[in-house]
Amino acid sequence: MFELNKTVFLWIFVVLLATAIILSIIGERTLSLFGGNRDLAGQCYATIYTLLAGGMFICLLPNLTSWFVTIARRLFDYFGINFGVAKFVFNPTTPNIVANITFWIMIIVGILTIVAAVNVWNSWGQS
Repeated sequence: MFELNKTVFLWIFVVLLATAIILSIIGERTLSLFGGNRDLAGQCYATIYTLLAGGMFICLLPNLTSWFVTIARRLFDYFGINFGVAKFVFNPTTPNIVANITFWIMIIVGILTIVAAVNVWNSWGQS
């Protein structure tokens, strides 16, 4: 049903990772953007890093799930297991089923990432 282009997601992951690295390097130099308010800068950076981390995890999911299926197929084939879960793993439609499940997990993780970022923003400095 859904075709997930793993290469595109991997490049998006690299861009998000580079953004996180660049933001961590320039850190203090951006303080003037917040009018010198360190608390506001910390709040913004914590929220941005939460969104970047969630986005990176979302972008890795298609590659991780296909890797798990490949490893499971190799292990079941190596040990000669052909019953139970192995029948599902060796089924030719398994990659499509896993891609569909991965797509919905990506949506759920995206929603949870946004909720986590909002909670980080709202709970900043309330300790």
